[in-house]
Parts: sequence; structure tokens; C-alpha cells
Amino acid sequence: KELLTEDGVIFVSIDDNEGAHLRLLMDHVFGESNHLCTFAWEKRYSPPPDTKDICYLHESVLAYRASPAFVRQLLPMTSEQSDRYKNPDKDKRGAWKAMDYTCRYTADERPNLYYPIRQPNTGEDIWPKRTRVWGMSREVHERNVAEGRIWWGVKGTNSVPALKNFMSEIQQGMMPVSLLKHDLVGHTDEAAKELRELLPELKFTPKPTRLIRHLLNIAGDKNALVLDFFAGSGTTAHAVLNLNKEDGGRRRFILVSSTEATADASDKNLCRDVCAERVRRVISGYTNKKGQAIE
Repeated sequence: KELLTEDGVIFVSIDDNEGAHLRLLMDHVFGESNHLCTFAWEKRYSPPPDTKDICYLHESVLAYRASPAFVRQLLPMTSEQSDRYKNPDKDKRGAWKAMDYTCRYTADERPNLYYPIRQPNTGEDIWPKRTRVWGMSREVHERNVAEGRIWWGVKGTNSVPALKNFMSEIQQGMMPVSLLKHDLVGHTDEAAKELRELLPELKFTPKPTRLIRHLLNIAGDKNALVLDFFAGSGTTAHAVLNLNKEDGGRRRFILVSSTEATADASDKNLCRDVCAERVRRVISGYTNKKGQAIE
């Protein structure tokens, strides 16, 4: 805690054996009001064969800010998300996505949002359902019409309007959510394969770099100093270096690792032979199992 900047954040992964105790400890140290989220990371995509009672597919990642000065960032949009924006009418404002023109309120709850909208091509008055009224007032609707923000379909004859939501006008990013699905941030099998690409002789299950990169993106600072004081195989350094290469950041890292022997080989030192060696190979380049040179 003393090493965090005022706008810093800490992420701690834990399973259910000690999860409740850790939450109480973190509340005591950082303050309950600084608890940002307890993420559920989907670390497996299927149950292991030796499951006895209930299979845990997830692990928790507790996130606490040092103070309210911390501001979470939006995540980069995925290609799947950006592909939803099209421009079928060749609008000069660029790609857009059709949005629902209604909201969750009823006509009794929001009588000012229950009014007819003229379909410009058929001349018909379109009313919303009484159980789900328009999402904006008459004044805002008239402004949308004047600015060409209403979409009536390719042929212009749809019976319900939609709002053209332009990519150029929205916050460019994805809201972080508490569920970290393996297809977005990786899983343990992926993490093991990543490490074997660098150190083929090792049987070790670290965190996937995509998970750490995801958390670093939420933290947001491209000039951050990232401390991992249980560095294990050095995944955090690998993730920081990849992210810097990707977005031009100048993040630095400090790793603290144990000098204990690895589980699969007593003559291998976790800090020297795994963590430090992995970082060296990521920095200077290496040859993977397929014989391909990785910069």
C-alpha cells in the first residue's frame, strides 16, 4: 500500500479457500470504499477430470484503488465490437450502429415520452408501446430528425425508428465488466503453452499474459511502474513488454520472485532459471518450439 501512488491500483488473485479472509484484510488496509471490484476470471473452459464435488472454473481477482484519485480506463474495442458499426447509407459522419429508440419506462411513468413519430416515407404516425416509450423527448427527437440521425431501414419503410449511433462520437472503448471470460483474457492452458514457447522443458501453470494486459489496460497509465511482488514465472513483465510494443507505452516493471526450487526440477531456481530467464528471452528474442524466430 505504501508503494502505491495516489492514483494507483492493486489487483490480487485468490481462490475461494482464502477469498473471504483476503477481502476482510483488504477492506481493513485499503478501506471498504476503495474496493473497486472482485473480478471472476474464468480460468478453465471445462471441469478437470478429478473434480469431486463442485468444479471451480473461476478464480477471483480483487481490485482496490489507493484513493479516489484512481480513474479506471475504457478497454480497447475488440474487432468483433468495431465490426458492428457499418455505413449502409454512406453517411459522411462515418460508420454507425442502429440503437434502440425506446426505453424501459411505461407511458404512465413517463407520459412526456409517449407521443407519435411521423414515418417520413409512409406518412404513418408511429406510437411506442405503452409499456416501453420513446427514449427521448419530442425536442430531442426533432433535433435527431433535423440532423439525419433516424434510421428507418434500408428501404426506409421500417415501422419502428432506430437511432444512428456514430462510432466517431462515442467513447472509443469497452466498459470493463466483472466477468473475465477466458476467450477475452485467456485461461490456464493458454498460459502454460505461452511459457513452454519460451522454456519448452518447463511444466508450470502461470497466469496468461492476456489477463495481465487486460488489468493493465483498466489501470490505463502508459507510463506506469508496475510492481509484482509474487512474480512467479514473470508473466507480468511479459505482459508489460507486449503492451508497450502494442501501444507505444513506456511502462516499467519490478518483479519480486522466490529462489525456491521449481516443482518439476529441484535443480531449477524459480527466480533465476524461470522468471529472469523468461524476461531475458522476451526482451532479446527467442526461437519457439516450431523453430520460428520471435523478435
